[in-house]
Amino acid sequence: MKKAPYPKSVTIETTLRCNLRCIHCASHLRRVKHDADMAPGILEMIWPLAEQAEDISLDNQGEFFCNRNYLSIFRRARDTGKRTTITTNGGLVGEEIIDNVFFGGLTNLNFSIDGINAKTHERLRVGSDYEKLMALLRKTCERKRDSASDLPHIGINMVIRRENIEQLPAMVKLARELGVARMNVFHFFAWKRSLEKEGLFHHKGLSDRYVGIAEEQNRDSGMELCLPTLFAEDAKHGRRRFRKCDYPFSTVTIGADGKVFACCDWRIVMGNLNEASFDDIWNGERYRQLRKTVNSAHPQTICANCGVYFVANTANPAAFFMWEMPQDD
Repeated sequence: MKKAPYPKSVTIETTLRCNLRCIHCASHLRRVKHDADMAPGILEMIWPLAEQAEDISLDNQGEFFCNRNYLSIFRRARDTGKRTTITTNGGLVGEEIIDNVFFGGLTNLNFSIDGINAKTHERLRVGSDYEKLMALLRKTCERKRDSASDLPHIGINMVIRRENIEQLPAMVKLARELGVARMNVFHFFAWKRSLEKEGLFHHKGLSDRYVGIAEEQNRDSGMELCLPTLFAEDAKHGRRRFRKCDYPFSTVTIGADGKVFACCDWRIVMGNLNEASFDDIWNGERYRQLRKTVNSAHPQTICANCGVYFVANTANPAAFFMWEMPQDD
């Protein structure tokens, strides 16, 4: 049996712990302990894999700086010579992290910001301090401008929903003014029915309008702006439209508990490093079957209803609401 090439991108969920309680986060549904960091033994199994990759991300559903050993982990990743990315809510960041991580050789640094004002951001990201976060972002951007280094590349991640969609153009304007290199915009995925009205699937025209304004506002700018597909565009093709997915071939996500996921969706489990080697999992039956079907006319249910922004079909309600996911026979 021919072995699959190793993944180019490795996401290491160094912790599931978090200092915030964001409304959109469904990590508690995974039925794992959320007060634990990744075991050192699992990390040691991952580093040889990471050294063969091109990109390393050090977080998934937890806040990286909740890991007690964040500095040694970051330095180990940095010393591989690969592009290293950290996404943070900023709540735990002080001078030590700014000096030793942000400007200690990190390649990509993303800040999670969901509103243009404290009222919106703090309601959606419970426990956050908007003014502190914005001061940190400005300070980081200013320090980078004053330094001779091109690193880190600074980005903003924003999750859009009914409450903040009208703030999207202002967020784009702010990001450009600060000199942010990239802004990633994701649709809100509702994991319980009480959150349904927040999903922009029920506000398609409003969403398309403000996504369009944001795109126009960023025209001829040096900032990379990654926006979800317009609802009107996918409506032309219907619910069965698929976009090519490369995740099972080129990326891997390893959970804090040792589980190996095919992508950022924790429901697609390929194996567990506590039970098998990475090589056996990566070349195992589950991965072979997924690679065979993911871009076919008959992908598995979760893939067919994917909510990842550059793969998702916005005409499909299951990409926005967990309970719309069809059940396998």
